[in-house]
Amino acid sequence: QQFLPHTSNNTSDVTSDVTSDDTTTMSGYARLDQKEPRETSKGEPEEAVAAGINSYAPVDAKLRHSSSPFPNLHLSFKNVTCKVQSVDHVTKEVCQKTILSDVSGTFASGSMVAIMGPSGSGKTTLLDCLSGKKTLQYDGEILVNGHPRDIFFQRVIGYCPQECTINANLTVRETLTFCARLKAQHDDEAQICSTVNWVLESLSLTEVAEQRIGDMMNRGISGGQKRRVCIGRSMVGKPGILFLDEPTSGLSATDSLLVMECIRNISKRYQMTVVSVMHQPRNSVFNKFEHLILLTGGKCAFNGRASTAIDYFKSIRDEFSCPAYTNPADFFLDVITEGSTVGKPKIIVDYYESNVKPEVERQIESLEQGVNVKDTISYRPKSIVTAPLSKQLWQLFDREIKLNIRDPQKITAKAANAVVMGLLIGMMYFRVKPEYVPAFGYIALAITSMSAMVSLPSFFGDRLMLNLERTDSLYTTLPYFLVNSGVGLIVSVVANAVFATIVWGMVDIGWNKFPKFFLVAFVIFWATDGLITLISACCRTMEQSMAVFNMTIGIFLLFNGYSANTKTTPPWLSWICFLSPLYYSMEMFLDSIYEHDDQMWSITGEVYGMKRGSYWKDFFICLAIGFFGRFSSFFAMKYLHKIQR
Repeated sequence: QQFLPHTSNNTSDVTSDVTSDDTTTMSGYARLDQKEPRETSKGEPEEAVAAGINSYAPVDAKLRHSSSPFPNLHLSFKNVTCKVQSVDHVTKEVCQKTILSDVSGTFASGSMVAIMGPSGSGKTTLLDCLSGKKTLQYDGEILVNGHPRDIFFQRVIGYCPQECTINANLTVRETLTFCARLKAQHDDEAQICSTVNWVLESLSLTEVAEQRIGDMMNRGISGGQKRRVCIGRSMVGKPGILFLDEPTSGLSATDSLLVMECIRNISKRYQMTVVSVMHQPRNSVFNKFEHLILLTGGKCAFNGRASTAIDYFKSIRDEFSCPAYTNPADFFLDVITEGSTVGKPKIIVDYYESNVKPEVERQIESLEQGVNVKDTISYRPKSIVTAPLSKQLWQLFDREIKLNIRDPQKITAKAANAVVMGLLIGMMYFRVKPEYVPAFGYIALAITSMSAMVSLPSFFGDRLMLNLERTDSLYTTLPYFLVNSGVGLIVSVVANAVFATIVWGMVDIGWNKFPKFFLVAFVIFWATDGLITLISACCRTMEQSMAVFNMTIGIFLLFNGYSANTKTTPPWLSWICFLSPLYYSMEMFLDSIYEHDDQMWSITGEVYGMKRGSYWKDFFICLAIGFFGRFSSFFAMKYLHKIQR
């Protein structure tokens, strides 16, 4: 029992584990009992301003004013097992692979927990199972404060994945503020700004707060700073449990120590439980954790207080004694890794399951029930997301407008396409002769319908962000869909208006007929854009969606009412015309142009098998096609192609 972790929910029991080096002011960190610094008129700590905010700020510089404290959550789990079906590439047989096998444990509120093990041992799988992010089927009992985990669990946790995915065109402050406004358990803007400033100072991001994130194509912040932004996003909601998947990846040894020191101090100050997957941390970083879980081959090799791990391994066999001047974390991984010089994982796992696991399970059974997760939520307690729908819509709209302004692909590409194609088609049909008007209409409407492809690349990048933020309960699918579709549609309508104006002015058919031509151009774009949105939402990759869209638009371009119609096409194929939005738009175009010209209609529309006076009927058919595509794409976005963990 001396190796087992503390299981008490008592705050004093946990904070008593803080060693002496946690109460020093190393590199600007605050003592846990340090008085709050005075603030300047800008709301910044006076000491931080004097130091130029070059060091990590005191962790409690801002949060003492908060009315929404970190919820105290005690996490316990029993017999967590995860198995997947895999194919043997040699025998081609389907076999079952065990990723986790009957892992149990309990994490007291405010504890720092490290999950370690060799590659493929199930570390991230265990983290995802405990955090509720795992999409694969897994078994076991997971309790929060002694109650089964419920749908509100995502509101009170923070999760930082191993791979950072952040909007490159937002600044550091905008990224954190967006998350804070949607995760805050209150509606006080002053407190939200205070929380963001606290996170910026705590993670030493103040100097780059107004700098854009950047990506491989656009210079931005460094990789280490980006990693800290990811951690900050999971902290601004003041979670009861913070799940971190290799939080020190990409950080220097010094930055790793400072970040983990900061997180530890926050954990002890506000009783925030931290569960982190660590990959061979340096000794000083390893010492920040009081609870250690070692996994090998999906099984638990150690589960207890990190400070007792050396004695634990020595008690199994003398050969498992940690040599002097050796990092214990490195030594533990050596002895539990199959194939290493000193690795004997089977002996260690058997010893754990025989001597320690029964006691761990007994502790889990003896835990008393605490407050339910739902009862820790005072702000909108019946909702699975924190922010109301109106706030979700506004925050997403505000971000989408910024991204459209800053991302050249979202506006510049559409504007350039409209101007260039408008001028080109206008020059081709400059002051068009009457006999070439149908050809002009076909080309103009075909180009308008194909312009929907411009937004295809950004759709898949946006979908990844949607899936990540949706799993963190920042917002639901509906507000994202409405904002993304609405803003994109407005930008596209403006671009199409520019195209229509340029081309109509050059062909010189008559401005009195322009309003109906503009409606035709709008409705054909609406229909094809709705269909490409549906195709993109249903396809897994951009390559798949491009292939499907090219096939679909090819059929539409062929059966358009001009080159192929109900008169020139065999009866067994002519029905395809009635599936093509281009057919209806071409019928609308000719009907509006020759509305009062019987002679021209008789040699154009009548020859093509079209019906006169069907302008508004065709308009509503195209409108319905667009609505069908968008309505169906909403459900495809909601239920298909979610992140697989």
